[in-house]
Amino acid sequence: MTEFNVHRVHWTSDKVSRFWGYLTSTPHADRSYFSAMFAPRLVKTVRRWISLEGRRVVDYGCGPGFLIEHLLRLGVHAEGIEFSAATAEKARKRCESYPSFGGVTVAHELPSPMEAGVVDVLFLVEVIEHLLGPQREATLEEIRRLLRVGGFLVLTTPHAEDLERVSTLCPDCGGIFHPWQHMTSYDRSTLPALLQRHGISMVLCRAENFGARWSGRLVRQMRRLISGATANDEDPHLLFIGRRVQ
Repeated sequence: MTEFNVHRVHWTSDKVSRFWGYLTSTPHADRSYFSAMFAPRLVKTVRRWISLEGRRVVDYGCGPGFLIEHLLRLGVHAEGIEFSAATAEKARKRCESYPSFGGVTVAHELPSPMEAGVVDVLFLVEVIEHLLGPQREATLEEIRRLLRVGGFLVLTTPHAEDLERVSTLCPDCGGIFHPWQHMTSYDRSTLPALLQRHGISMVLCRAENFGARWSGRLVRQMRRLISGATANDEDPHLLFIGRRVQ
């Protein structure tokens, strides 16, 4: 029997793989993907700032392909990079009927098989908060490698998440961990600073609520206009758009 001892879970690559291997195998896993819930709102917001038409668009860590499918429905040429062969196959099956589908590249390690400097717009949606330190640095270097000079990175992550508040405890062993394996919290200052160090210059970084109804968004917008604020610090999502500078 496992001895109960309250302790912080020390995440390793093997533990992360084990954790997500279980979560993605559950019957309702697909409904939990951020892109399954918010892809239309996310893409609509991004298109206010950058054009996606006529560009090579890649969803990095594409999962089962929900964001790719939405882009394809809009006529955007879209493809994915995925680290699980089984999940990549789900994305292929979801998207293979669309003529503008560019396929899914399976990356077992970094750098990925995709050639350098070929991506116009790269989406990194709800990924960075899960990465261990060395994984994060390698991922951001890979993104810089894939983007052409002047290419855009579109990144989302939880906004100023209180990791301690949402941590939970395993009643068997006493391990304390984030229920969605979030490792790092980012805000409107720390995220641009991190990406700047990797050659990605900020176009915008602001808090959003992609799940809010239109009426709620209108009320918040009016409050911001009245107060003179540029972003709502209580909004749960952080949207970053940046460009590779060199």
